[in-house]
Amino acid sequence: MVCIGCDFSLPKTSAKAMALESRASIRRYLEEVPLTPDEQAIATGDIEKLDVFICKIPDKPTTD
Repeated sequence: MVCIGCDFSLPKTSAKAMALESRASIRRYLEEVPLTPDEQAIATGDIEKLDVFICKIPDKPTTD
């Protein structure tokens, strides 16, 4: 099993909606919840990993 930020991660097309929802949720969390600098850095890192993951998802539907 690979993590979302790993280069070996090959996402399925069906994962795109979940990844977009997760990214929006983290952004909302950053805006609404007071966080320490360390917590902000972690959340920002998660958004960056999700952005890379979303870019890997093919635009054309494939057989999942």
